[in-house]
Amino acid sequence: MSRRLNAIKHKPSRKRRERVRLTAASVLKMKCPRGKDRIEIFDALSPVILIIQDTQHKSFAVRYRWHGRFVKLTLGPLILTGTEMVADPVIGGPQTLVSARALAAEVKRQLALGHNPAETLRRERLERNAGLSKTFDGAAIDFTEQHLRRNVRRWQRAARLIGVAPDVEGKLYVMRKGLADRWRDKPLTAITADDLHWFIDECKERSVPGLRPSGNRQSEAMAHQAFSTLRTMFRWLLEKRRIKSNPFADLIGPKASKQSRDRFLSDAEIVKFWTACDHVDEPAAQCLRLLLLTGARLNEIAMLSRGEVEDHIVTIPASRSKNKVPHVVPLPPSALAILRSIKTNGDLYFIGKSGRPIGPWSRVKRKLDANMKPDAPFVLHDLRRTVSTGMNEIGIEPNIVEAVLNHVSGHRAGVAGTYNRAKYLEQKETALRRWADHIDGLVSGRTSKVVTMKRRH
Repeated sequence: MSRRLNAIKHKPSRKRRERVRLTAASVLKMKCPRGKDRIEIFDALSPVILIIQDTQHKSFAVRYRWHGRFVKLTLGPLILTGTEMVADPVIGGPQTLVSARALAAEVKRQLALGHNPAETLRRERLERNAGLSKTFDGAAIDFTEQHLRRNVRRWQRAARLIGVAPDVEGKLYVMRKGLADRWRDKPLTAITADDLHWFIDECKERSVPGLRPSGNRQSEAMAHQAFSTLRTMFRWLLEKRRIKSNPFADLIGPKASKQSRDRFLSDAEIVKFWTACDHVDEPAAQCLRLLLLTGARLNEIAMLSRGEVEDHIVTIPASRSKNKVPHVVPLPPSALAILRSIKTNGDLYFIGKSGRPIGPWSRVKRKLDANMKPDAPFVLHDLRRTVSTGMNEIGIEPNIVEAVLNHVSGHRAGVAGTYNRAKYLEQKETALRRWADHIDGLVSGRTSKVVTMKRRH
């Protein structure tokens, strides 16, 4: 009887979690096993917890007890490059194992001082939402969250000009060496027109702080973009009563480039482009060929989801089109065959090995150029001009070409466009089929089929 009571008395409590001595290399290699939503790996040398989702997204966190309740504090996502940061780590920003351990030690120190780090972060977030941030870095994040993200289609690009970027989870942070980092904790009232002038001049002569320069020459266009974004930000701050006067009132910005692009691929370059796609990794290669076959914009195809494709019809919603007008693209047989050849899983067609959308496209374009060797430099958007020029050359009516490209101009602009709501679905299908046959004829070296299109009277 006594042995039984003794066994009950010394019954082991809940099994303790096993801790692993994490290293920078092991953190990068670890993966979440199939069939599990997520796993948590506890570091043996610190309170850090490595969290790996089923998507293989990795982040660091700590758990602690505060007034009898367990609190989980996310330190930030893992930096996939594995390189150590120069700047001091910030909770919520990208982290290495070393920076996560340093933050965990600081969390323990704050707890010893009687402060709850999670409550401090929540209070700072509430202050930002209430518009109480008076420094440039806080105002830049507020402006990005409350204006750029809601109203600007390519808001990430505009945000980087002022030194703000989203992490893999979509949370905003201050970029290292960006403008928001340079003017961190600088009061908005202390920013003068001279400060802004020298910043814009730096963008023109060198590059935007925090971004890699695109070349060795001056960039008037980049300076104009930075000027426009900052001017909009200070107008927004004035409307929100965050500043009393606008320093841009007596500031003259750089002139915008008035030179319009006229680059398009010749027939010989189309053949080289098509052949060079064989040397580009999938599914980026399929995406490039679909851009040439459909004339769609890059993000309209690159972010294409399976729910937007029914039979051979692609319907790009208004939320993803540049002019906020839904775009229906009837795929010709060759384009449909390319789409069906994609081997990715998930909702999106064009995703990389990491499970995220393909990017950066500049890297894909460099590989394409290295194999294509074009007659002159071109950008991917020039493929739309190539489609427009090529369709007109093979006799497709201009209003049908505009419908294929989802342009609200020319025959579809003004009063005529308001009353002419024809979708031209049948004509678009015939036009895209003719264009696909034309490309097939160029690539194979034979004469393409010509389908006579009936003119509308």
